[in-house]
Amino acid sequence: MGTLRDHESEITGESAIAPTRVAANGTTAGAIHDMAGHRSITWVITVGNYTDGTYTPVISESDDDGMSGENVVVDADLLPDGTGQEATAALAAAGVSKIGYRGPDRYVTCDLAATSVTTGADIAVVAVKEALDQPVA
Repeated sequence: MGTLRDHESEITGESAIAPTRVAANGTTAGAIHDMAGHRSITWVITVGNYTDGTYTPVISESDDDGMSGENVVVDADLLPDGTGQEATAALAAAGVSKIGYRGPDRYVTCDLAATSVTTGADIAVVAVKEALDQPVA
């Protein structure tokens, strides 16, 4: 058996969207995450108590800590590699999904766009950042 890696010492977790009920179409804004000292970030999206709707992550980036001049992230900077990652990470039923970012900008957000909602679902998003230097506190 090989040496076990301590993954916990390589990551930090942050709340992106606190648990909330989404009962109408619209966008739920996510927290701004500072990528200084980190190589990538993955958002874990959970949808529960589902009745209807589709919940699609929208990842934005900026070099401004207030997200002034923000841009929607291009597919090349999203994880997993490929195209259409935001559509692939969308949830239209109760479940868990994820999407990541490894682009050049310092600040990023993960908003959730809700469509086809009449009564909605409970949502929450947690951000997991991979540190450049391990271990992290």
